Amino acid sequence: DLLDLSKIEAGKMTLHYTFFDIRRLLDEIRNVFSLRVTIKGIGYIEKLDKQFPAEIKFDEVRLRQILINLVGNAVKFTHHGEINIVVKCSNMVDNKENPSMRLEILVKDTGIGIPESSFRLIFESFRQHSQLDSRKYEGTGLGLAITKRLVEAMKGNISLKSNVGRGSTFKVVFPHVEYSEVNSNAITSPYMPEFKTERDNKTGAEGLNDRNHINAAEEKLDVHIFRNSDFSHLIRCFETELTDQWKLFEKKQPLREIQSFAQEIINQGKSFKIGFIQQYGEQLLATIEN
Repeated sequence: DLLDLSKIEAGKMTLHYTFFDIRRLLDEIRNVFSLRVTIKGIGYIEKLDKQFPAEIKFDEVRLRQILINLVGNAVKFTHHGEINIVVKCSNMVDNKENPSMRLEILVKDTGIGIPESSFRLIFESFRQHSQLDSRKYEGTGLGLAITKRLVEAMKGNISLKSNVGRGSTFKVVFPHVEYSEVNSNAITSPYMPEFKTERDNKTGAEGLNDRNHINAAEEKLDVHIFRNSDFSHLIRCFETELTDQWKLFEKKQPLREIQSFAQEIINQGKSFKIGFIQQYGEQLLATIEN
């Protein structure tokens, strides 16, 4: 944060815009904070618009930094309740050359809150709000300062709503973000339609019980296409062996066995060249390793 702050103030900050899937980034953020959230016994929920495009063109490194700072603060100052990350898209302009949309990210918590008199102060470098017990909440006071600078450098704005003792909501808005409905990194197949999910995930043991990806697949995929093709073996594998294993894991959740289970899903995805199956296995494996 110190180095980035110095770069921005010196006018040396460079931004690198590339297409990427924000779902993968949200998974990374969840993995970063899953242990802390589990230890504190608070909830962690993500909500992504169902119509959110496959990819956005943005500086992924800087967006990750913004989310880590905002979610990190939320986790730090929340002792009961939950953290909510909401990602929305609106004002979608379907221009064939440069389709654009409005990207809105909200990070909500049920933490200690911030008095209105400190709203401006907390976005200044090396500052925390005056009523904060600095011995209990250590920090440099740089996180929100660098976040504000990064958001503004990418032509966005950040705002805050908060009630002392009831929690805070940080809202980041980027009015014009280029998007694509095609996933550039996905392993494609003529039998793999696109699908999007609304995720409501909880970390720790409950995080392993998230089946929204599977539910979305069941809703959107035409299973008959698979069964009438060379994928009948894959369907049988998921309907029998893997489903039976998953039912055993849901209650006890043995980490080593789930690790092997995740690896088997990855192998099936690679074998049949179906990207979302491989990605689901990889996400499950990453959660276990974390």
